[in-house]
Amino acid sequence: MSCGNLSVPYPFGIGPAKCYVPGFKLTCDTSHRPPRLMLGRLQVVDISLRKNTIRVINIDRVSRFDDFIRSFNGISFGIGPGEAVPYSLSTHNELILMGCNVQAVLSNTGKNREILSGCSSFCPTNKNVTYDTAAASSMDDKEYCYGMGCCQAHISTSRDGMPSELWVDWIDPNMYSVRLLPLSYVFIAAEGWFNKSWVSAQLPESSWTNGLGPRLKVPTILDWEILQLQPTSSQQLANVSIPQRKTQYIKCPGICRSKNSLCKPMIRGYSCQCSEGYDGNAYLIDGCKGLHACTSLIQAVNLLCRLLLILYMLNLINL
Repeated sequence: MSCGNLSVPYPFGIGPAKCYVPGFKLTCDTSHRPPRLMLGRLQVVDISLRKNTIRVINIDRVSRFDDFIRSFNGISFGIGPGEAVPYSLSTHNELILMGCNVQAVLSNTGKNREILSGCSSFCPTNKNVTYDTAAASSMDDKEYCYGMGCCQAHISTSRDGMPSELWVDWIDPNMYSVRLLPLSYVFIAAEGWFNKSWVSAQLPESSWTNGLGPRLKVPTILDWEILQLQPTSSQQLANVSIPQRKTQYIKCPGICRSKNSLCKPMIRGYSCQCSEGYDGNAYLIDGCKGLHACTSLIQAVNLLCRLLLILYMLNLINL
């Protein structure tokens, strides 16, 4: 199964429910050339079975924040609430905030309420008592943000799936009344993508959609996991005991369908990996293909080389 130039590995799928595990439905947008693989409103550009990640392009998710607004919640991924979907923000993302006298907090309001990230951005004021973004940019690194004019922060692991809140507020509420603050922007991007000079150059010239922000194509990495064990046939869902979850790998009937696979406990569910010496798709019957033939050949060659080296050192043969 494929869409455009991307293959779609199970447990993901397109079409009827039998083609994917619940929560892993994707769509193929054929209105573009080449067609785009979509997860809700997010464009999928890579799926990794080995890393349990999916890389998406987040369009129209750069939120604008100006001094007409006291504070706002700017989070929206378009794939459903956190606890109901098998996705969570990877720790290989960053929270990016650009602006002056502003702070952002990314959090989750599930059963394990937690703050996942946060940072604050400041700017010096000029003689007219207005915030000077140009001065802040000249004081800071051209590539990264350390709190002057913009800031960036790592994102912690979430125990409840996708974050549900991204609150942005002014640090000094008195500045709100005089309306001297420049525009601020907040978004979440894959670690290493953000370049302050490049993004700053894009923001003023970008078009706006629904007042949300510029149309930057921001990459984001999502972790995924199977939230429950799937039935093997007509049987009830298989259960894994708590003591079993403490081991690194366990047997999970109904998920890891290849006989040469193991099940790994994740934060909220499980994932499948091929056993050592095998590679492929552990979610399919016979999906893990053996590498033992190649491994054995390499080991035999290495052993022969060592034997020849020993014989040479003993002056028993000439090489």
